[in-house]
Amino acid sequence: LQILYSFFRSGEGEVFKARLGHRRVTLTHSCRTAIALIRRILPLSNGDRVLMSAYHCGSEVDALYASGLDIDYVDCDRKGFISLEALKAAQTEKSRLVYIIHPFGWPQPLAEIREWCRQEDLFLIEDCALALLSVDTQGNPVGSQSDIAVYSLPKCLPVPDGGAIS
Repeated sequence: LQILYSFFRSGEGEVFKARLGHRRVTLTHSCRTAIALIRRILPLSNGDRVLMSAYHCGSEVDALYASGLDIDYVDCDRKGFISLEALKAAQTEKSRLVYIIHPFGWPQPLAEIREWCRQEDLFLIEDCALALLSVDTQGNPVGSQSDIAVYSLPKCLPVPDGGAIS
């Protein structure tokens, strides 16, 4: 806890808070806990469907299923990125969320996906487990372009546990 407190009081922590701008950051025990909170934050129902990459670590899947959501896996490229075309092909009438993972901290391009989500009235979630302080090619902080972003602190910081949701 002291390390985490020091991080948020240091320059790096201030950068993290500033990158998310107006967004409130809630610290959790783990990223799984942060993911489970998505269901409580957004107006979702049991059986609502999540479009997410077929390439994932599995812990995010467990948290989404435990929250009562169902998952439609979307094909991805060799980097683990999902194309807009693949999302469109996987969408059903029960699709409510698009869950984007930034694999290995590489920022998934979001401009087209974000616009499509707005048009289709879908929530956009960014999984920034490995991308805590990453930026995309336009200089936007990873996690700032979606409705909700989740983070796994031990994957990027020397802490034993911790997650965040913004």
